[in-house]
Amino acid sequence: MENNLFFYGLFSSILGFCYLIYRITRNIKMSTEDFVIKDSASLQKFKEQADKITVDLQEIEFRHQSSQKENFDFMPYERDILLESDKSKKYTEYKNRGVFEFKYKNKLFPHLICVDNIQEKNLLIHFYQKKQTTLYIDKQDMSKRYLDLKFLEEATQRKYKDEGIQYLNLDTYDLEIKHSIYK
Repeated sequence: MENNLFFYGLFSSILGFCYLIYRITRNIKMSTEDFVIKDSASLQKFKEQADKITVDLQEIEFRHQSSQKENFDFMPYERDILLESDKSKKYTEYKNRGVFEFKYKNKLFPHLICVDNIQEKNLLIHFYQKKQTTLYIDKQDMSKRYLDLKFLEEATQRKYKDEGIQYLNLDTYDLEIKHSIYK
């Protein structure tokens, strides 16, 4: 019996240690990815070296989806006791998926835009006011793209977060566009 408890304790300690290492490496990886993609100096350098294509924002075909969500202001273990209380906040989550085609090196390519947390009417108003923006494409690797939607961050008081430079898997990109526009 004592041997079993010893092995259970040893196994849970090893498992806990592995989970701790996983969480630390995941957080480090996520923070370095954010730094590389969203660093303003590297983004500016990318913009200077990339090919520029003007995109008409009026030609983007959008699909919109909204859903009601509920956020609770208490801890998970209090949820069963206080489920009927007034500590929950209801909010609406907005998802907007847009697709446009651009011509690059005499070929048409699709591009997907994910603009979340903005109401449909507000998004279309911002796009109508701006009218055009720029798509930056890396000259050596077409899978690296940046669509300049910085104006949305300022206009929505940071509800929209700029994704930075996107690294696309061009083999599956058409399938991603077809499936994600209807999510």
